[in-house]
Amino acid sequence: MILEPKNIERMGYLFEFKVVDSEGNLEKKLDDAIKQIDDKKYGTFLSKKGVKNILGIAIAFHGKELKVRYKEL
Repeated sequence: MILEPKNIERMGYLFEFKVVDSEGNLEKKLDDAIKQIDDKKYGTFLSKKGVKNILGIAIAFHGKELKVRYKEL
């Protein structure tokens, strides 16, 4: 999911969601999600529109348990 700012001087956000089969896999799926954001260059969409501040956010969840990790792109 991408949240594009109306003003390109503001922060843009990229979200990658992962569902896991057990709580023990939450950390690994966060790693996978951050790697996917980098590998597939999701930030390119916003940077082509002039957005300079982009935050990639990975969210992995199992039921109501979730973990979040972020990275500036």
